[in-house]
Amino acid sequence: MSVTDTRPRLFGQTGIQAEAALTSVGWGEGHADWDGLIDDLLRYRGLREDWDGMGASAIRPELADAAIRWLQDMRRTERAVPPSRVVPGRDGEVLLEWQGAGCYLEVEIATPDRAEWMLVVPGQAAQHQELSPLSGHVEWAR
Repeated sequence: MSVTDTRPRLFGQTGIQAEAALTSVGWGEGHADWDGLIDDLLRYRGLREDWDGMGASAIRPELADAAIRWLQDMRRTERAVPPSRVVPGRDGEVLLEWQGAGCYLEVEIATPDRAEWMLVVPGQAAQHQELSPLSGHVEWAR
């Protein structure tokens, strides 16, 4: 007998491997809380040009807002694991990172409606995929 898995998938149908990797390595220990991540993003909206002293671009407010919306969507899913951290990128993008048990997952939000993710699991080739539109990737699996 087969049971249909109707749990939310953080990265939609195309990112099931990313979610499986997050689940299998026991993510969750030492990860940031949702509210703290959102507070960080709100604070990053205030960064100015050259915020790092090495020429980094200011975070584009619409990208911080897109990241906040995506975190809020993820937070509503049953098995969601908050990122380890969110960080401003050098070119005004927003990065969400999950780290644990030798695995690394990064989601880069470079436009308000699109992101790219990279998953690195020991012993496997790095996986890359685009999430577009971004809002459609916290959805119910069939």
